[in-house]
Amino acid sequence: MDYQSILKKFVLDPASIESFGIHKPENAKFNPNDPVAPHIVGGPAGGYWSTPQDLLKLAEWLRKKCTQEKFMRLLGQYGGEFYHKESKEVSHGGSIRSSSAHLSYRIDNQLAIVMMSDKNGKGKASMFCQAIQRHLL
Repeated sequence: MDYQSILKKFVLDPASIESFGIHKPENAKFNPNDPVAPHIVGGPAGGYWSTPQDLLKLAEWLRKKCTQEKFMRLLGQYGGEFYHKESKEVSHGGSIRSSSAHLSYRIDNQLAIVMMSDKNGKGKASMFCQAIQRHLL
C-alpha cells in the first residue's frame, strides 16, 4: 500500500474525515497575499488541505484510540514526532510563510485545540495553541 492508501484506511476513514487532501478544494481559504499558497500540493512531508472541523474529528479519533493499550505502545514507539510523553500530548503543526495550522490533543484531560491561521508569520497557529494551553492548564 502506498502512503495515501495507508492514511485513508487506518486514519481518515475510521475518523470520518471528509476534507483532507493533497490538492486545494474549491472553497479553500488561504492567504490571498501569497501567490504560492493556492498551489501547494500535500504529501508525506506535509502540505495537506483540511478544515478545522475535520481536525477536530481527528482529535476525537485520537481520544478513542488513546484508551487502547496497543495504540499507546505503538505511539510511544513510533510517534516521536507527534507524541510528547512528558506532557501527555499528541500534537503537530505545520506552516508556510503565509499560513499555519496546529492540532493538540491532551490525553490526561482530553483537551483538544485546533488552530488555523491565514495570516503572515510562520508558526502562528502553534504559538496561539501553546498560549491557550499556558492559560488553561
